[in-house]
Amino acid sequence: MGMRNKSQKSKIMKWLDSGNNITPIEALEMFGCFRLAAIIHSIKHQEKEFMKDKELVTSMVTNKFGVKYGSYKLINKKIQKTNLIIENRRILGLIR
Repeated sequence: MGMRNKSQKSKIMKWLDSGNNITPIEALEMFGCFRLAAIIHSIKHQEKEFMKDKELVTSMVTNKFGVKYGSYKLINKKIQKTNLIIENRRILGLIR
């Protein structure tokens, strides 16, 4: 992986880690990245420490021309689990 790809990858990782999602068009506009899916694959499989307790989720989006593409979002499993516990306690009436 070349130096340009490394900096694109680190910028995309930082963007995702900040709670943002990203699409191929956004990756091209913001980071000059033509191959977002390849970078997402690399993050998933090579960045073990970064991905600890996290999951990269892909949602398929269809634009007005009927073209489908992926939108990627990083989910923090610890935060997701904590939020689920809080919501369950709220439903059970244990907390307000």
